[in-house]
Amino acid sequence: ALGTGLGVAVAMAPSAERPEYLATEAIHVPIAAQSKARRVIALGDSVMLGSADTLQAAAGPLQIDAAVGMQAAEVGAWLTEQRAAGPLGDVAIIHVGNNGPVTEQQIDELLGALDGVPRVLLINVKVPRFWEGPNNALFAAAAGRYPPSELLAWYGASHPRPRLFGVVASIPGPGAQGATPP
Repeated sequence: ALGTGLGVAVAMAPSAERPEYLATEAIHVPIAAQSKARRVIALGDSVMLGSADTLQAAAGPLQIDAAVGMQAAEVGAWLTEQRAAGPLGDVAIIHVGNNGPVTEQQIDELLGALDGVPRVLLINVKVPRFWEGPNNALFAAAAGRYPPSELLAWYGASHPRPRLFGVVASIPGPGAQGATPP
């Protein structure tokens, strides 16, 4: 079980059911030092959690909040809370929707909280569940409605490459190191 919401790191021993690359339930990696450089926040579920090292290497200093089972509503609430405390940053990377259906209202709340962030990257999902198509359609529509949102097509980049995934068909495995959406 997670602690009190986003950003709680819970170390867990690897097991046969939990791949070694996904050895925690949640991660919070704060920005090392405040500077005039761009501030990047990344929020997501277990897929982002499994990709945290690669994302950190590609994006440089960033704040990552990711947890197993994260829902879009939780990310929206967290963003609203953080926005009340001050500016959110220059770039927001959002990857939710692997754990269940996302509603238009949840996306609107999430993107509304990101108003004023110069660049918002929405990453669509690759998850073999009934909500994959509807969630991806919502993300594509939202990216068109909320400039400066952009859609990163993880589904399109990963669908023809099953070797990217580990034991769980939607979580990147060791073969995905360095793989990024177009």
